[in-house]
Amino acid sequence: DKEVVAKYAEKRRAARRTGVKRGKDAVTHTVIDRSVTTTALNHEIGTIRRVLNMAEEWGVIEHVPKIRLSGSGKQTERILSHE
Repeated sequence: DKEVVAKYAEKRRAARRTGVKRGKDAVTHTVIDRSVTTTALNHEIGTIRRVLNMAEEWGVIEHVPKIRLSGSGKQTERILSHE
């Protein structure tokens, strides 16, 4: 339901990103000192929405809750010139 997805989003916003560090001898996983971006979180929520919609189409669930994407992402203002 909607509340479970909201809790998931809060948990992911607080999470730190992990990455791979490739050294001469081995590949290690490390924590990158940045939080998960809004864009990455929106991709994850979009995947959850898609799975829920497919489950409804297949008759696994009866109703898909309204799940909104996070709106605090980077927005770029673009201005076109005559050239």
